[in-house]
Amino acid sequence: MKAFVALELPGAVSTRLDAALRPLRSRLPPARWVPVANWHLTLVFLGRVNAADLPALHASLASAFAGERAFEARLQGSGTFPVGRPARIVWIGVAPAEPLRRLQAAIAEASAACGFELERRGYSPHLTLARCRQPWPRAAIEAWSAACVATTIGEPAFEVRRGCLIESAPDPGGVHYEVVRSYALSPCKTNP
Repeated sequence: MKAFVALELPGAVSTRLDAALRPLRSRLPPARWVPVANWHLTLVFLGRVNAADLPALHASLASAFAGERAFEARLQGSGTFPVGRPARIVWIGVAPAEPLRRLQAAIAEASAACGFELERRGYSPHLTLARCRQPWPRAAIEAWSAACVATTIGEPAFEVRRGCLIESAPDPGGVHYEVVRSYALSPCKTNP
C-alpha cells in the first residue's frame, strides 16, 4: 500500500474552511479541488509500505506520537507551489508552531528508523486544496492570495490530539484516503 502520516483537520474547521472557499472557486481558473474528506496535514510521506513492515511501523509511530504533547494549531496564510512559477498546487498554510515542528521531526525520525527514505526538502506545513491541470499564471496566483486575505480564511486555534497512518488508494474519482491506524499524543498539561 502507499501511505503517509498526517494530522486530520477537525470537522468544524473543515466545514468553515469549505464554506469560505466555495465562492472563491468560481472566480479562479479551473483546478481539481481536493474533496473536503481528503483534507489533511501531511507530516511524512512514506510511499510504498509492505504489510510485513506494518507492526514495526505502528510501534515506532505510536511511540513517537505518545512522546509529544497535544497542542494547538491554526490555519494561516495561503499560496501555491512551485513558488515563483506557474501554480500547480494551491494550499492553505498552518501557522508556524514549535510543537508541530517537534512532532514532524519525531515522526520523520521514527519513519526513518523503520527504513523509509524521506523527502530531503524542508518541511512546509500546509493543506493541499487544489491541483492545477493547466498551471495557473501569475494573475490567478495573485487573485487566489487576495481572495484568501479578503475572506479571512484564518481560523481560530484547534487542538491536535492524534495523528494517523493513512493509505492512499487510486479511485475512479481520483484518490481515496483511508485511516489505517490512529495514534494519540500525550494529553496537554492541565492547570490545577
